[in-house]
Amino acid sequence: MVHAPQGLGSASRLLGLQDGHPRRWGILHMLLQEAAQLHPVRSAEEPEDLRRTEQRVVAAMEAVWEAAGKLAEAETAARGPWGAEGLEVEAARAAGEARRALLAQQEGDWSDTPAHVCARHHLNGALAWLLERSDEALMMTPTKAGWLVLMTACRAANPDGAAVYLRRASGLGLLTGGYGQVVLADLSPFNHYYADNSGREHLDTALRQVWPYGGCPAVFEGFQDAEQLKRRVADSLAELLGSMALAA
Repeated sequence: MVHAPQGLGSASRLLGLQDGHPRRWGILHMLLQEAAQLHPVRSAEEPEDLRRTEQRVVAAMEAVWEAAGKLAEAETAARGPWGAEGLEVEAARAAGEARRALLAQQEGDWSDTPAHVCARHHLNGALAWLLERSDEALMMTPTKAGWLVLMTACRAANPDGAAVYLRRASGLGLLTGGYGQVVLADLSPFNHYYADNSGREHLDTALRQVWPYGGCPAVFEGFQDAEQLKRRVADSLAELLGSMALAA
């Protein structure tokens, strides 16, 4: 028997919390922003304090993740009647869609996903948790400016977070061919924020972390302006979403 968690209403209501927030933060954004506010200056904090905060925020995200799935399963069961096998299949599909939607939510200022928030604020344990649950299209979801999570991490002087992204992207096959050019783009020639914060150097550092003995993929230096990057990211995302739709 599928039971919904008490007091949360429905999966759509949980996801719809974003609509009532003045900056369109989803529930994961809220949790992560609270953690970020506790550790605003990484150079002045105790690593153990950050580790404990990240453990708490990951535990909270896991609770939300489980709740979203169970709520979606319960809503599916209520739409019956189903045969036993039909309910199992449809409930699993609904749970997966609700949980994916949590990861895909984008806030209202810069269209940051929860993973972008982690990369920006050096919440790398939480970032690893999110990316482990992210498919190729989520990994390729950009901000308003067309930036992937890796680009945000490098701009934020967070090579450790960039390395987390690179490991997951490599495992998903996103560092080869056209996708690799997009993911491994150097923004320095046309974005002074990226250049002034040594984004390329942080990208190189992350690549050395993941491939310490050489053999790392090459950084792509072919983008000439921000609009060209945005178009290529959008095209890559559309291709990945199309492939997912065909496989469904």
